[in-house]
Amino acid sequence: PAVVYLSRWKNHPRWSCAFLESIAFHDAGRDFDLLYVLKGFPPGEDDPALRAHPGDVRACVTEFRISDEGYDLNAYLRVAAQFEHRRMLFFNSYSRILARNWLASYVTAFDSAPNCGIVGATGSFETIPGTTFPNVNVRTNAFMIERELFLSVDPGPLVTKGDCNRFEAGPESLTRQIGRRGLEPLLVDRFGKPWCVSEWPVSRIFRSGRQEALLVADNRTHHYAVAGPAKRLRLARLA
Repeated sequence: PAVVYLSRWKNHPRWSCAFLESIAFHDAGRDFDLLYVLKGFPPGEDDPALRAHPGDVRACVTEFRISDEGYDLNAYLRVAAQFEHRRMLFFNSYSRILARNWLASYVTAFDSAPNCGIVGATGSFETIPGTTFPNVNVRTNAFMIERELFLSVDPGPLVTKGDCNRFEAGPESLTRQIGRRGLEPLLVDRFGKPWCVSEWPVSRIFRSGRQEALLVADNRTHHYAVAGPAKRLRLARLA
């Protein structure tokens, strides 16, 4: 499988450092190709975090340069169109892996259900305009999907951040389009356990408990982790 990481020129290098350190520290449990997307980097400029990282990480890296136009999902779709891996696992700039055998956990979860269409590290029932609760959606970070399936869905225009939010959680979301094809969304936790939709509220993955079972952290999981009791309860209710 391809592991796709998005590094933005405008971001502080600590984010890409944290991601690279997390994959170096936590054995994936499977071989993979790391497709390292350099978004908005000037010609000739490299990511200093990647340049400084150990050779065993750099050895599996293919760099892919794109302009800084568009959003994460635009970049993911361009990578999917460019490369030919059967499955792809997409990480945004703020991702940080928290447990060993993380890639093996994704693959095992994917293979655990014959009609699985997508495996995410986090998911929610939160509504946005045009949807009703529970609005089942796998968050579009740290998710694994078949490349051809990803390219076959209709993402809409993806011109604004709102467009991206709608593709993640709107009436024509990625999860909903996959579901209409008879395919199931799953979440996977840090222990390798797959969770079906009805179990998400008690999974302790995203805005559940203290997120003890979270496999991949990002900026949104951090907001919940550092919130006080009242805000944490409000975020949990939204999810």
